[in-house]
Amino acid sequence: MATPNKEMAQDQRAEIIRMERIRRDFHVGSETVHALRGVSFSIREGEFVTIMGTSGSGKSTLLNLLGGLDVPTAGE
Repeated sequence: MATPNKEMAQDQRAEIIRMERIRRDFHVGSETVHALRGVSFSIREGEFVTIMGTSGSGKSTLLNLLGGLDVPTAGE
C-alpha cells in the first residue's frame, strides 16, 4: 500500500495524456467492427506505460489515436 506522501506526490504530477470514453468503429461491408469500446485512462508525467492485449484487441488502433494518425468515432 502506498504511503500518503507518495499518493499526494503522484496527484501533483501533470497529466500529459487523457482519453475518456474513446470508441472507434470501422465499417467493413455491411458489418461494424467495434475496435475500441469506451476506453478511458490517463498518463501522468514520469509514468511508464505498456499496452498489452491479445491479437485484435485494439492496441494498434489505440496507438494510432494517441499518435494523431486516426480520429475516434466518439469520446474525448
